[in-house]
Amino acid sequence: KNNNIPPVQVMFCLKEKNAKKLNSHCWSFNAFAPLLKPKICILLDVGTKPSHTSIYHLWKAFDCDPHVGGACGEIRVDLGRRWRNLLNPLVASQNFEYKMSNILDKPFESVF
Repeated sequence: KNNNIPPVQVMFCLKEKNAKKLNSHCWSFNAFAPLLKPKICILLDVGTKPSHTSIYHLWKAFDCDPHVGGACGEIRVDLGRRWRNLLNPLVASQNFEYKMSNILDKPFESVF
């Protein structure tokens, strides 16, 4: 058995009305979790494009340490070919915000 391949089962669920993210989380956990009893749940926002190893690394964090209660990855901006998108001030400011959040906020949040 290869332990480097995470056991993955994917469910696609679609709600009739958009009632925002918190409602979706409550709805899915109350509707499906009691029946499925999942060991790990990974939530992705719409439009998120995980890298080819992102899901594996999230799963591995939980698999290696049963005391882990939550994990997150680094959000990155699509910089484009040769970082061309950084010429756009909106993309550049978003890139800066994400980097600062990852460097300053995430380590502090892990204390709690």
